[in-house]
Order: sequence, then C-alpha cells, then structure tokens
Amino acid sequence: MGYINEMFKRVNIQHLREFILNEVEATEISTSTYNERLDGATASMYVRLENLYSDEEEREDAINDFNFALSAYTDVHIEIGMKLGARLLNELLLLKENTLH
Repeated sequence: MGYINEMFKRVNIQHLREFILNEVEATEISTSTYNERLDGATASMYVRLENLYSDEEEREDAINDFNFALSAYTDVHIEIGMKLGARLLNELLLLKENTLH
C-alpha cells in the first residue's frame, strides 16, 4: 500500500489547476504565498500605468479600470472554482455511495 501514500505525497492543487486549465501537469510548484504571487503578477502593470500616464487623474482612471478587470476575473474564477469543487464533491459522494452497495 506504499503506492497510495506516494500518490498523496504527489498531489498538489497547482497540478490539478494546470491539468484542468491547460491539460498538462504543472512542472514547477510555486512556494510563494498567494499574496506574493498576486503582488508579483500585478506590480509591473501598476508601474507601467504610472509611467504611461503622467496626469494623476488619468492614471487613477487607468488603475481603476485595471482593478475592475482584475475583480471581474476574480469573481468569474471563484464561481467556476466553486462549481468545479461542487461537481468533484458530488462525484466523490456518488463514488462512495456506489462502493457501499
């Protein structure tokens, strides 16, 4: 039964994410926190917006548009994640129920 323990050692949410999104296994697992990953992904965009817009009001409008777009992506991905999680849970419960009979 050692192979079962090995499966649990290999399981990682980032692998599952890559498989669902891209049909491939994640080759590198990030050790950064969620906040570090988000900050790293958006920092250069904020700097770029600051460099593009010298007018403060126009820059703030661009940053607000960027933040609005990020929020929309976040909302959609959370909803998709919840639906996928519910579907997986349902499948696991059905699997458990079917093995009891």
